[in-house]
Order: sequence, then structure tokens, then C-alpha cells
Amino acid sequence: MSAKDSNRKNEFRRQAQRAELVLLVLSETYMQSRASQQQACYCLLRKKVGLVVSCTDKEVPVSLQKRLQFASLVVKYESDSWESRLLEQMKKVLKQPEKRVFETLTEDTTFLEARLRTQLPGADFKVYVTGGTRVTSKRSESICCAIGQELALLKFVSLCTCGFYGVEELGGQELQRGALPHRERPAPRVFHVVPERDKKDWSKKAYQRPDGTFGGIPHGQVKIVGSSMAERDSVIARVFQVCILVEGDECTARRVGEFVWNDKPVIPVFCTGKAAAGEHNSSTGVDSTTLRSICENPPPGVDCNTWFLLKNSSSSPEDIGKAVRKIVTNVYRQTKKRPTELPEVLKKVSRPG
Repeated sequence: MSAKDSNRKNEFRRQAQRAELVLLVLSETYMQSRASQQQACYCLLRKKVGLVVSCTDKEVPVSLQKRLQFASLVVKYESDSWESRLLEQMKKVLKQPEKRVFETLTEDTTFLEARLRTQLPGADFKVYVTGGTRVTSKRSESICCAIGQELALLKFVSLCTCGFYGVEELGGQELQRGALPHRERPAPRVFHVVPERDKKDWSKKAYQRPDGTFGGIPHGQVKIVGSSMAERDSVIARVFQVCILVEGDECTARRVGEFVWNDKPVIPVFCTGKAAAGEHNSSTGVDSTTLRSICENPPPGVDCNTWFLLKNSSSSPEDIGKAVRKIVTNVYRQTKKRPTELPEVLKKVSRPG
């Protein structure tokens, strides 16, 4: 990212933080712009977006749909009186308390986010590894192990999972095993963020007990956040700082999509296929452009040759592991250059009485 683009992005964030109300005008051109969608999602996650003016009958991208549920919609092409309706809605929203838009769901998410941050090492770079709960090839299995071994060499990294079998378990085990000879500190380096329980049966994919609770993972530390999978998933992309993806299915693609819309780098091992290669069923609600757009756009500070190693099916697991370590190191260096100030909404978090 150039200095000009970086300054423009920081200025946008400053303006968004100062705004009392964000008005989204959804035109066809706007919805085709990835940068515009990212800006909209940034505001929808952090600010009071009370009004949306729709200027087209085109379908709204999935990445925006679920966040627009809190906003009032004014459809321009359906009414001649849309301007007066817009002014009325603006006055109404501005008179209401600031918390109205987020209501219970987002207030709880913000509280859970703040609580999880206190449970994880604040100084560590929190790397989330995810993918298929059943690794489909020996090659992918070797890649997971190589990634864990290489990340173990980075003393500033804590590896985070969501307690699933497959890729997450393999990566966590290997990092823990590889970190032991290099350990210079007693603190753990592998964390599993799981919900308290979930009514759905996840026992074939994750460490879930018969009573619906989660735990019993034989390596690393378990951190309980939220009372369901949905609550847990709403938090992880806001706390973890980078996401590594090996294989994966539609559920994995959804979680990874959250990282994209939270401006967090994603490192897919493209050559393992499935979600990592952008292959998933669009009918499941995942924006089809979200993962594919990552392929040609490595994170800032990452060179194209290293990125290409993740796409090359001839790359050895060892080379891929080293490439991932190099990418994580470069992403870490980039984040250290950014402002570390928390969004205003986090500064206001307090435990509900």
C-alpha cells in the first residue's frame, strides 16, 4: 500500500469515528466497488449507520446484508417522496440514543471482544489457523504440520484456533511441540477459543461434550467466549490479527470472510484447494468475490514471489511452511507501523450491570 493510499485510509477512519450518523447510498457502481464495500462494513461494525438509500434494484452483497438489518432503508426508485422521508428518518435517528443501532447483539459482541482481549497475551501477534475439519490429503496434513513448526520459531506469535479437528488441531499440536525446545517463557502459545455450549451437535467436527459444552482439548489453553457458536464467531475476526487457511468448507469461508471485512490479512494456502482456493457454494451466503479477491492481492509488505509459493502445487510442504512464516513476519512488521489506538466504541465498553 502506498503512503498516499495509507493516508487516505487513515483519514477515512478518522472521519468515520467523528460522525454521529453514517448515510449509505447504495448505487450499482458503489456495490461493485470492493473498497466501498469495505468502508461500508467498517462503518457498520463500529458506527451508528441509521440510514441506507437504495438507488438500484440490484441485490445487495451478502457481506453487507446481515449488517444492514439495524438500519432504516429508504428506496429512492420506489417513491417520489423519498427526499422528505430521508430527512424525517435522519432527524429521528439523530434524536435516539447512540446505542440504538447495535442493540443487544452488538453490545454483547463488543463486551465479549473486550473480555477475550484480556484473556490472551496482549503483546503477542495472534495468528488464527483454520481449514477443513477432515484433512483430505497427506500433502495438506504435511503442510499443516510444517506451518505449525515454522510458526513455533516466531517468539512473538500465539496461535489461536476455534477448537475444531483437522487443520486447527494439527497446526496447534505442531506449534506446541515445536515451541518446547525454544521455550524461554512459561506462558502458553496455543489458545482455543470456544463457546460455552451450542445446541447443534458439533461433536464430529470439534471438541464438544455430550451435554453440548466444549473443552477437553489435550493441548494448549481453552478460552470460553460466548454462549453459542454464532456469538463466538462474531468475535474472533475482531480479536485475532491474521488468518491462515488450509482447505476448508462453506463454514470456514464464512469465518474467513469476517476477517476480510474487518480489514484483517488472510493467508490462504491456495494449492490445498476448497475454500482456500475460493471454491465454495455461493448459495450458502458467502460473497463469492471475497476469497477470490485475496488471490491477486497479497497483504501489504508481502512480495509476490513468496505469495506465489502458496499457489504452486509443486511447492513442498516445507517451502510452504517457510513462506507462511515469512508472510506472518512481514504482516507483523506492517501492523507495528500502524496506529494502535482502539476504536472509540471499545473505549466505552464496560461490564453490564
